Amino acid sequence: MKLRIILLSLFLSLVCTIVFAQDYSHEVYNELDDATYKKISRRARQEVNLFTDYLSNIVIKSEKPKYRRDKMNDALKLFVGKGEVYYTYVLDVNDNPIDTIKHDPVKMQVTSLRDKAPRNLTLKKYLSNLVEQANKKNSISVTIKTTKWQSMKASEIRKLEDGKYVLDVYFEQTYIRQTRDRLIYADKTTKRVTCYIDIIETDLGTEFIVRLGDIEATDTQAYDA
Repeated sequence: MKLRIILLSLFLSLVCTIVFAQDYSHEVYNELDDATYKKISRRARQEVNLFTDYLSNIVIKSEKPKYRRDKMNDALKLFVGKGEVYYTYVLDVNDNPIDTIKHDPVKMQVTSLRDKAPRNLTLKKYLSNLVEQANKKNSISVTIKTTKWQSMKASEIRKLEDGKYVLDVYFEQTYIRQTRDRLIYADKTTKRVTCYIDIIETDLGTEFIVRLGDIEATDTQAYDA
């Protein structure tokens, strides 16, 4: 029986989100023309850039706690499940639910110069840690700098079993912790973001809707600040 997997989030007020699947085929999808690929790649990189801009804003020491919390919530909205547990529902050809699959919250891998083995945090925990660090009343400040979207790299597009698409976007994240007169720590990490793409045809033309998934740390090096 032909099945269709549709992603629903508990936090979208009974509105279906884009269709996703975690177990996609690793075969490159070649049916899209070059112009369409470039549009999808640009849209995905811009969405990742929006997330990294939020990261940089979250750690600004001079801002108020509410500002940082608002930026954190805005960042979570870019991701599948908005940082929470989410569910996919398996429907039959008549759109009747026949199974429910529970998914863990999106993850962010973290590394350090001392321990380069990636550790998994939920994205929400990772962002909360950054907010808490910036909220502390001390002289230590954190700066996060990242690659702008024009310089980010995107993988080839792969097609999901349900007909949707996925690609990876790579960016560099520089993390600096310091006081006014002393550098405490600095590193640069290459990260890979899974981006899920839904292509929708509308009266106004083709739309590319992007939701972000897990973020992996692929390489961490010392940074000369």
